[in-house]
This record gives sequence, C-alpha cells and structure tokens, in this order.
Amino acid sequence: MRVIVISAVSLLLTAPSIANPYVRFDSTGVSENERVYTFSAGNSNLEIGVGINNTGQTSGNIIGRRRF
Repeated sequence: MRVIVISAVSLLLTAPSIANPYVRFDSTGVSENERVYTFSAGNSNLEIGVGINNTGQTSGNIIGRRRF
C-alpha cells in the first residue's frame, strides 16, 4: 500500500498538468481514546488514501471521479 501512495504522490507532484494535484493529511478523533490519521493524494479525477488509527489498524481507498 505504501508503494502505491508514494507512486501516486510522485506522479501527481511531477505532473501538475493532470487536473489540479493535491496532497492532504488529516487527523480525526473517533472516540475519547481513538484517533484516525489519514493521508491522501489525488487530483480532480482520482484520489488514493491510506488511514491508520492509534491501535494500528490500517485502511486504504481509491476514489475515481468522473464528470458528465
């Protein structure tokens, strides 16, 4: 998963002509003792994200967007 995110970030940062690239980091409190950290990279067509909480569980997502 780490290789996919690093590849996506590299591609999006080196090719800014592909629809407004961005990199985002977010931290959210789920409960009193649980916090989730997410890292996303994408553009207006695709977003790839990885999340990890303070208990060590990880998640990943790929979101595709299409305009009509």
